[in-house]
Amino acid sequence: MSTTLRTVLLISSVVTAAWVLRRIRKNGVKQEDALYWICFSVMLAVLGSFPDISFIMADILGIQSPANFLFLAIIAILLEKLLTLSIQISLLEIMMFCGLISR
Repeated sequence: MSTTLRTVLLISSVVTAAWVLRRIRKNGVKQEDALYWICFSVMLAVLGSFPDISFIMADILGIQSPANFLFLAIIAILLEKLLTLSIQISLLEIMMFCGLISR
């Protein structure tokens, strides 16, 4: 893994953590969402600080490059969050349709 990618991971983890903490102070993020993003930030920091983890996981999964593993892991985590948000939106739309909540 290149030094540039490691630097980008570390910087993005600090920026993500700072953004989430700022939003928590302003009460704009639910605690469970904040916890998700803090964990995401910690994961980026760990992978940026210890690139051997990416090498080991890439070898175990048969992925050619540790950077490809990193991108795959980040995409998978973000897709999980997208699915969770889609489910929440669907439930809210059903509740609004049934008249359980108003606009």
